[in-house]
Amino acid sequence: MAPPRANTPTPDAIAVLLSGLIGRKLTTKPGKPWIPSTSAPSAIGVFKHDAGDIAAVVVFDVAFAAHASASLVLIPPGVANESARAGKLSESLLENVGEIFNVCAQLFVSNDAPHVTLKSVVVCPPPVPKDLVPLFAKPGARVDFEAAIPGYGGGRIAVLV
Repeated sequence: MAPPRANTPTPDAIAVLLSGLIGRKLTTKPGKPWIPSTSAPSAIGVFKHDAGDIAAVVVFDVAFAAHASASLVLIPPGVANESARAGKLSESLLENVGEIFNVCAQLFVSNDAPHVTLKSVVVCPPPVPKDLVPLFAKPGARVDFEAAIPGYGGGRIAVLV
């Protein structure tokens, strides 16, 4: 029997949650599907059901991860821009993005969906972990969009359940 599917959040729900968290109103627009890779470095929040099976992933490209994590604690935008250009997150930015992903667990909450919590945060490259490949190859649902944070910058977000 397949595990129950997590709630699929909308871009608006994600924008409202993140806007409330960072204190800046995000703007969004539809985006094209993409997969984290060497040419598309990303931070992946892996979410699990209570039984331990993977429920969903939230993926921020490195640009959005840098800008969101910097804006969370008011790190200057230039630091986020430098990180985005380098394609890498510093330890402090990665720690902040982990906090953002932890809050993102709320996106999967609904009365008819199973409980979901953050399992781990993965940075790509290296390649997407093997246990996530089936979800990236054939998600039950997928939402891709671009988001921008006023005063900082933006990037891509993908949610796969």
